Amino acid sequence: AAGFWATGHARDCRVECRLPSLAASLGILPLRTAATTVQPLAPVRRSWIMKIDILTLFPEICRAPLSESMMKRAQENKIVDLRFHYLRDWTTDKHHVVVDAPFGGGQGMVLKPEPVFAAVEELRQTCNTQPSTPHAQMPKAKVILMSPAGRRFNQQLAADLSRETHLIIVCGHY
Repeated sequence: AAGFWATGHARDCRVECRLPSLAASLGILPLRTAATTVQPLAPVRRSWIMKIDILTLFPEICRAPLSESMMKRAQENKIVDLRFHYLRDWTTDKHHVVVDAPFGGGQGMVLKPEPVFAAVEELRQTCNTQPSTPHAQMPKAKVILMSPAGRRFNQQLAADLSRETHLIIVCGHY
């Protein structure tokens, strides 16, 4: 019986293949055949909650999409503890300034390092004083600075980050 197979490329949305062994040798995965059914994934079982702190100048913009769909279910099931932080809360000046002109001149603005470092240090300390795992020593939080010049976010990086207990994500561009 013929089945539908997909390579994952947009140009090969559906390819009909009559020989499953040929398709498997080409690396084409079955999407659905008459004899198989799609099994739901088993729920994630973890002994710890992944804590994610997001530092941004616009917490409400980040909160909306991350409070829906899979992230909403992960938060409801106590798999992820997601917190949004307003970067201006860590400033020390009267006007809560977090941006400055770039060193050496040029166009645009850059984040001041003082509030970013103060926020990251405080979030690291609060994580270490409130352990969410039964281990004696808590691992340090992994700090991620979002940048167009950084590593591309792909499935391998997502799998690596899913093993962390605490992520601090700094949204440095707006």
